[in-house]
This record gives sequence, C-alpha cells and structure tokens, in this order.
Amino acid sequence: MPDGKDCTLFHSIAPIITWGMVIAGWLVVNNQNNFREKRKETRAILNQLRSDLDAIEKQAFSYHTAQEALIELGRDIKLSLSRISRDIARHDLLPSGKRHPIVKLRQAITLKNFDTDCFLTQNTNCELLEEISATKDNLIDALERHFKDQYQK
Repeated sequence: MPDGKDCTLFHSIAPIITWGMVIAGWLVVNNQNNFREKRKETRAILNQLRSDLDAIEKQAFSYHTAQEALIELGRDIKLSLSRISRDIARHDLLPSGKRHPIVKLRQAITLKNFDTDCFLTQNTNCELLEEISATKDNLIDALERHFKDQYQK
C-alpha cells in the first residue's frame, strides 16, 4: 500500500518531468525549423549562383567570339568569377578540400585566349567554348551534389 510520501514525491516531480518534456520537444522542433530555414537559404543562394554562372558563360562566349579582346568585359568576367568563388567559400557550398571546380572554370575561361596580346577570335563551336560550358556544368553538379549530401539525407 503506497504511503503518503510516495504520492507527495510523485506530485512534486511530475511538473518537472512535464516541463522537461515540453522543453525537449521545443528544442527538437526549433532545430528542425532552423535546418529547414538554412536549407531554403542555401537553395536560394544556389539558384542565384546558377543564374550568375549562366551569365558568366554568356559573357565568356561573347568575349572569346568577339573580333578583338574586350578588356572591360574581361575585367567584368574576372570580378564575377572572384565574387562567385568567395560566395561559394563563405557559404560552404563545396567541401573544403574540393574547391577545384571553381578553379577549373576560372582556368577554362581565362587560361587560354584571355591575354590581349595573344587574343584570337573563336568560332562558336570551338573546343574552348565547349570546355567553358562543361566546366560550368561540372561546377553546378558539384554544388548540387554537396547540397544533396548536406540537406537531403
């Protein structure tokens, strides 16, 4: 037969257990909500980067197919690539040791035919432009794979 002490102990602990469960539930819901919000923010950043990368690809095509080296456009391309590279690093959109896709894109655009002294007008179906498109697509694929690994487990 329970004595009065057991009931009193239960009645004194019950509110603590209830509040503990409420707080634990709130923490779980809050963490899940924060995760969803971060995923949405990251998706918005990726969508903007995809748009920016498409614009850089078009600029690079315009630069390489122009009749002469367009110095101002070249400067804009370099600034855009630098900004995108910083955005990717700042938001950890690629694994820390795997930032080579942005380097490959920068090299594809600026390593060949970007020097004004050696500039040659390229055909629209040349290997250089195909390489630019391929490296841009590889970068987007790497960004999407990392997003999937981070947020869609």
